[in-house]
Amino acid sequence: MDLSAALDLIKSYAKMHGEAFLAFFKRDSAQRWTFEQVFTGGLIYLILGVTLQDRFISDIRSADIQWIDRALVEAVFWVTIGILVEITLRLMRATRDHGLLVTFRVMPIAFLCGAYAGALGYLFCRGLAFFNLEFRYLPPIVNMSAQLTIIAAYMPAKFRRYCGLQKGKSISAAAVVFLTCLVVDSVVVFGPLVMSILYGGKV
Repeated sequence: MDLSAALDLIKSYAKMHGEAFLAFFKRDSAQRWTFEQVFTGGLIYLILGVTLQDRFISDIRSADIQWIDRALVEAVFWVTIGILVEITLRLMRATRDHGLLVTFRVMPIAFLCGAYAGALGYLFCRGLAFFNLEFRYLPPIVNMSAQLTIIAAYMPAKFRRYCGLQKGKSISAAAVVFLTCLVVDSVVVFGPLVMSILYGGKV
């Protein structure tokens, strides 16, 4: 493949995923997702999200980021959420079986938005350092809050549109995902702090 063809391909993908990303936030968007869009989009958001999270929230040097390990952990988590969604939709007798599509459309975007928000929180903390103020838990808290906000705000509508759930059931299905993510994220963010308190600062 020559350079011109490669640039055209990159431009095409950038345009496609840029439009798909913006369409996600439009409740009346008529755009239909394809498997290619969801898969490649999720991969792009995963790479960007892992980079932002590890570099800014975890404060790891770019050269030391373990992309594959982190990406695999996050991907396994999304798959687990997808399985949970499928079970929930079956129990709720959803009329259309697009639970995995909704999961892999919402979770990667929530992940990326959370990572970006966390990066902004990191930069804000750097600003606070000039005033001898420190709040090292701000970036992960902002990250977690942004992810959960995206899930709460957009997943119910996606369940209604693509899985045929009524309003009450769509909110309940999204609540299952929301609470699962809340518990997991809380353990990741606050687990070390709790252990440190329990063991008298020895952890």
